[in-house]
Amino acid sequence: MALVASTGMSPDARAPQCARAWCRQQLTVAWIGPDPVTPQLLQDVSLVVSELVTNAVRAGCDRLTIRLSVDGHRMRLAVIDDGGGTPVRQQLRIDATSGRGLAIVGALSSDWGVRRLATGKEVWADLALSAS
Repeated sequence: MALVASTGMSPDARAPQCARAWCRQQLTVAWIGPDPVTPQLLQDVSLVVSELVTNAVRAGCDRLTIRLSVDGHRMRLAVIDDGGGTPVRQQLRIDATSGRGLAIVGALSSDWGVRRLATGKEVWADLALSAS
């Protein structure tokens, strides 16, 4: 593992912005991988963490944790919260004004899923670090 980091944050309207800033700091300052982090990866991580944190905040959680881990050529971004419900990818309608979050996560990640915990859930997304 080249990087494992986590942080807790308040699940409020500023949480997506704080999550993006924290991920960017981890990937540009704390990163010790063999290759530099690309601008595209930073953009993808920013979008994915924004969507996952927004879902957690909307679910009404009281606690929110973000975890980044890297193993080989894969980065796992996880959002852990104590909120109820399970996120479900919506069927997109052309006139929908919301509901695209998990479609974005699915498009930018190689895999994603939900793991139930005793005190809530973990929603994770894997992003490839290289084309190999």
